[in-house]
Amino acid sequence: MRPGSLPPPRHAHSSHNQPTYPTLTGSLMSHEVQQVLLRRIPPQLPAVAHGFHRFQIKDRCYPAVTALAEGSVQGRLLCGLTEKETKLFDLFEEEDYSRQVIQVATEEPFEGEAHMYLWVSGDAGLYGEWKYDEHFVPNLAGFVEMCKEFMLEDEARLPPHLGFPRRVLPFHPRSRSLRSSSSGWKNQRRGNDSRAARMGF
Repeated sequence: MRPGSLPPPRHAHSSHNQPTYPTLTGSLMSHEVQQVLLRRIPPQLPAVAHGFHRFQIKDRCYPAVTALAEGSVQGRLLCGLTEKETKLFDLFEEEDYSRQVIQVATEEPFEGEAHMYLWVSGDAGLYGEWKYDEHFVPNLAGFVEMCKEFMLEDEARLPPHLGFPRRVLPFHPRSRSLRSSSSGWKNQRRGNDSRAARMGF
């Protein structure tokens, strides 16, 4: 693999001068999740980010990626994302993660910046090594329902210029029932209620 020509790691900011490429290393790697959030599956390349480690988080099915000199993380570099799609990912990841510019190795060269969501919520509850097939796939169906709930509740918070049309998604009855809680999908994701904690998201 050849490394992309990138600057040292730094906080990412939207740029109109060069394309940005989110490098997904956790739940967002799922094509099912991408389809719900973006309503499409973008072109993507296998990518490796050296100098990072993917930890498990207690009672969660998604990982925490942090810097670790001897580590490396495999993921997917998404191509052709629009500004509104990147903003949607930022909103989805919330305050637990920070999108930062990183260096990645890919099978094909690319022009622009590679970004990755790094965990910024401390070391408490982090342990071991998170594996996609082992820790996320068994919880995929429930996580997809949570993503649908996120889209239903949070589209109204997206800046109007991003242009997401309002619509109603088909929901499982269990997902509809979550709207009775003011915290909705966020409680599910963080495992604040006992049912969500048992399911691992």
